Amino acid sequence: MNLHKWLIASITLIFILLGLGCNDDDKPSGPGDAIAPSAVNDLAASDATENSIQLTWTATGDDNTSGTASDYDIRFATADITVANWSNATKAAGEPNPAAAGTPQTFTVTNLRGGTEYFFALKVADEEPNWSDLSNTAVDTTLPSSLMLVASSGGKYAIIDPVTGEDSVIVEPNGTYDGNGDYWAFGYGCRRVYFMAKPAGSGTKAIFGCDAFDGVNVERLTDAAQMNVEHLDGSPAEEKIVFQAWGGAESNYPGRNIFVINESGSGLTQLTHSGEAMEEPDGTDVTIDGGYMPIWSPDGTKIAFFARSLTRSKALHYDWVVMDADGNNKEVVNVYNGFSDIRRGGWSQDGEFLFINQLEGADWSIYALHIDSRIETEITAALGLSPAAPYWIAPSPLDDEIAFDRFMASATSLYKADYTVTGTSVSVSNSREVAHSNQYGVLSYDEPDWAPFYPEN
Repeated sequence: MNLHKWLIASITLIFILLGLGCNDDDKPSGPGDAIAPSAVNDLAASDATENSIQLTWTATGDDNTSGTASDYDIRFATADITVANWSNATKAAGEPNPAAAGTPQTFTVTNLRGGTEYFFALKVADEEPNWSDLSNTAVDTTLPSSLMLVASSGGKYAIIDPVTGEDSVIVEPNGTYDGNGDYWAFGYGCRRVYFMAKPAGSGTKAIFGCDAFDGVNVERLTDAAQMNVEHLDGSPAEEKIVFQAWGGAESNYPGRNIFVINESGSGLTQLTHSGEAMEEPDGTDVTIDGGYMPIWSPDGTKIAFFARSLTRSKALHYDWVVMDADGNNKEVVNVYNGFSDIRRGGWSQDGEFLFINQLEGADWSIYALHIDSRIETEITAALGLSPAAPYWIAPSPLDDEIAFDRFMASATSLYKADYTVTGTSVSVSNSREVAHSNQYGVLSYDEPDWAPFYPEN
């Protein structure tokens, strides 16, 4: 055999051996493959945040339901996706590679608008590409974007978009209680609204909850015979409520203290107790004689509250205290010697500042307190004093913004301002009206509260 024939025979033998060693499952379909992947039929949408929704499905395959496909085309829209309008749907960015047939897959679609219902569908392609039929459609709604809840007249509340002041929803809880509800607060995820009201036949207030956007499914969560609820705040991180309540001498919870409870009404836990020892920033020893106005930090790990405190000589002090969410590690962060009225404070979105109202003579001043350094920045004038001074303040848990009302004899409007943090100080700008009296047929807007809509981990 000459050299030329020997080379041809050797090369042929190599290709034969390589062919025998190939696994059919690993062999690409190759040119001429006419078998498309099967359509996904279990696409599901869940775990919505303000700007994202998670999709899950089971990978189909390269040829029907076997092998591994080559590509996904995932799309979304604000209306149902069909074969006819598929090309008009928005293509998602960063789709994952297909996994082997039968493998569960997950992908999070981002950059979505808050408070919006989205429809999702996908197609699968092999290497040709042969495209599958359209999958089933999955639907979910992103969490509301920067919604604020504000109290309004006649036992109703309003939910307002603070960016535009539009799309206000006026809700009256559909339940049985004496008088009108007040002190409205969002529950976690903006699903429920919680408020104080007197149960029928009771002279003291309990916590009630209702579905946020229609006021139905009203439930009472606390025992009015044991404690009179005076303030509450919904957790931004889990389904819990922190509240201030007063119990008389016959109560199981005497005195005025801070409590936490699950949104279901279970798990009542007392966080403060009269006589607890603390130390003020200048070293003065004090004991707690009552807790007021508890407010969650934006991440839900801390609670700030206003306390009446007694020195060793029984002098009365008034302190802002920060503690862990379970009541441990109480620390006095602010002291002033004056008490006439209490207005709720609030945390900056980074958790480094407390915004507090402090009575000075006959006037209230609003300060941004840098918690670690104890440095205060007065921001009252920057919020604007006309047509009336700011009254009830509520910093946003997500942005450097403060919502507030102005208490006036005839009507109360809702305002918002931006703030900028520079080291241990705060500057305020762009104070503007968001909703004014009778804009939606409501006389007054007051006591704003932001929706705690943080995503679950």
